[in-house]
Amino acid sequence: MRAADHAPNRSTLLSDSASAAATGAMTSHDPPSPTTLAAADDPTRHPTSNGEPLPDHDHAPAPIIVPPAIDEPEPEPEPDDLVDQLIYHLRPRQGAAAPRDPQAEAYLAACKVYGSIPVSALTKSLNLATVKLLNHGLGANGAVALAHVLKSNRTITHLDLTGNAISTAGGVAFGEMLTCNITLLELVLENNLLGRTGGKAIADAIADNVTLKSLSVRRNQLGDDEAAHFAKALRTNRTIQALDLGYNQIGDIGACELGASLATNDVMKDIDLEWNQIRSKGLTAFLNAAKDSPSLTRIVLSSNGLGDTGGAAMAQFLAKNNSLATLAIAHCRLTDAALPMLCKAVDSTYTLRDLDVSHNHLSDQGVAQFLKSLVANNSLRRVNIAGMKMTNLTRAVLKDVRDEKQGLVIIE
Repeated sequence: MRAADHAPNRSTLLSDSASAAATGAMTSHDPPSPTTLAAADDPTRHPTSNGEPLPDHDHAPAPIIVPPAIDEPEPEPEPDDLVDQLIYHLRPRQGAAAPRDPQAEAYLAACKVYGSIPVSALTKSLNLATVKLLNHGLGANGAVALAHVLKSNRTITHLDLTGNAISTAGGVAFGEMLTCNITLLELVLENNLLGRTGGKAIADAIADNVTLKSLSVRRNQLGDDEAAHFAKALRTNRTIQALDLGYNQIGDIGACELGASLATNDVMKDIDLEWNQIRSKGLTAFLNAAKDSPSLTRIVLSSNGLGDTGGAAMAQFLAKNNSLATLAIAHCRLTDAALPMLCKAVDSTYTLRDLDVSHNHLSDQGVAQFLKSLVANNSLRRVNIAGMKMTNLTRAVLKDVRDEKQGLVIIE
């Protein structure tokens, strides 16, 4: 055998060295790394037949979706005009669901249309049931703007605009409003310079209104023509229960018209004609016609010229009427000549609770006679005799009446 046959060749030596190195690596005391174990368990690292890793559909990362860019609207610039600024701040900002106060925004918009400066107290109260805006200088244009909003308002039931100088234009606008509004129950327009045209507009609107129960138009320079318009409305209206026409310029003709309308009205409870220009003839006609009213509970005729001749009509009224509870005839120029009728009226009524005869021209003896007539009456609870002169003798009579009628309050 040749020596070459026993000598290892080079390839065999290299193979043995690689095997020994692999065996040494496997017998090493160093533990495998986590990365090595994960790689061994990961099927994606096992090569395919062509040497490429298997695709991993379950562990593929989710695609990243980039939302499209949204153009942010530029903020609306704040306006320079005062009314526009108020409307701007009432409107909802970006993302708001609804306007904060639609009534206030409508009022401010109406103010801009009609050229009126908004009243801040109104912008805060248009959603309330009762609104009192006394002496705020609303003016004609402001009243027109407010009336426009009130046409569709469904929250305000009691509105007092005393002393706002809404004038004729405001009266016409409120008359138009009353033909549309179905919520308002009480309206006070006292001392507002309505004048004849504004007063007629309010009166004519009452005929078509079906919700208003109380109306005051005191101190508005209304005369007989306007009273006739109110009388005509009362012949058809069946909701108004209280009408205040005090401190106007209504005379005998207007009083006759109003009395005739009350004779056929079965809902009116309260009428105030204080401080007008009605004399004995007009008041007599008014009482003669109104005595047939089945619903009247309060009549105020103070500061008119009832006089002594009107006493008979008053006595007949109280004798026939069975609903009146309050009668005011203060400052009506009554003298001792009216005492028989006055005492007869007190004796004949059984519904009257409150009687005001203060500041008339009764003598000391006349006052004593009137006080004695109160003893027989069982319905009166309050009598006003202030402004009448009384001697000690009459005051003694007053004390006796008070002792006997302890449920009766007598104001002196």
